[in-house]
Amino acid sequence: MISLKKILNELDVVRDNPDGSIRMGYNNVFALRQALGHAIWVVVISDEAGGGFTNSEKRNELFSAIKDYLTGYKSPLRNRKQEVQKIMDGLKYYSATNKIVGNLPKFMFKLGNVPSMRSIFISKEISKISPSIEIKQKK
Repeated sequence: MISLKKILNELDVVRDNPDGSIRMGYNNVFALRQALGHAIWVVVISDEAGGGFTNSEKRNELFSAIKDYLTGYKSPLRNRKQEVQKIMDGLKYYSATNKIVGNLPKFMFKLGNVPSMRSIFISKEISKISPSIEIKQKK
């Protein structure tokens, strides 16, 4: 949990004046987003009808499609390799359930929608890997 004091210090919004008064600085949305990090969805990716993700080549193609989108020219993370790697490391394959679970940023999905194959921006690339892949929000 991020404390409000830490956010305000990172944004350099609140300053003490020499006379003892407090001055509030200009709060910029981009600085606030940088301090808080990107909003995320916890998703479950499955492919029960297509045989699951037991094939490592299929998993790697999916991970590659996600990474390509995160580092693409439209992505706000295109110049932040460490953040992209952190997101990719968070996607885990569980062999017991044959599903991939992890965090994906909300900017990968259309606004106002819950995570699904219809709302993700890379649905065409994912459907080329397997047309039966499903993406759901983890409950």
